[in-house]
Amino acid sequence: MKRLLLRALPWIVAVMGALSAYLQFLFPLSYPWPLVIFFLIYVGAAVLFLVENKKDVMQTVLQILPSCFFLLALGITFLLTEALFARWLVTLLLFLIPLLMLELLYLALFESFRYPVNAISRINIAFIPAVAFLLGVSGSGLNVFLRISPFYSLIIFPVVIGLLYDITAHPTADGRHRIRWGVLGTVIGLQTAILILLLPVPLVAHGVIAAILVSVPIRVRRYAYQPTPSKKHAWFESGAVLIFFLTILLISPWA
Repeated sequence: MKRLLLRALPWIVAVMGALSAYLQFLFPLSYPWPLVIFFLIYVGAAVLFLVENKKDVMQTVLQILPSCFFLLALGITFLLTEALFARWLVTLLLFLIPLLMLELLYLALFESFRYPVNAISRINIAFIPAVAFLLGVSGSGLNVFLRISPFYSLIIFPVVIGLLYDITAHPTADGRHRIRWGVLGTVIGLQTAILILLLPVPLVAHGVIAAILVSVPIRVRRYAYQPTPSKKHAWFESGAVLIFFLTILLISPWA
């Protein structure tokens, strides 16, 4: 019976995530309590998995942290979510992300023979530009619409990006390597926060610029490990990112 409950837990938490988004939109003055309660439920589900399977506790905690940062950043953007499409999108994300992460965590801890190799690690790397996008949008938006001090972004952005750079380091990386990448992530996060606060472009452009600036070093890090992509692939990626970055700057209306 206990194993059946654990197996169904990802779906239960995912449904509760969508329900919390619905309640938050239905009762906007209740912010942020529906989201806070859901976040605690999500963390509690991960802790319950760890209680039942005590192997590699620290590694599992590090694996679940990027998704926690993503959910927290998504919760902040609720203050700026007004369009119907955006509401449906964040509701869908609050359903899919917990379902995906808890499902993979269950497979990794209890049914390792079915677990896709490095699945959580790869998804955690994808969380980095996603978190940067959300922080870029919310940081600028809260500063413009709610007059919240920009110093919050200058503190939160470097800390979060630095931790994500450290957590998502290659499995073979030693402690010094992780520290270096953590420091690099902090510096890049600070520079990105300053840039998006200074650029007079729309909120979505802020988010895209932040995602690009934060994700480029992560992609470059990939070339340090085998199998490395070809030089042709590297030049193609570099050109595509540069063109995309310049396009965002050129087509975005400037204040």
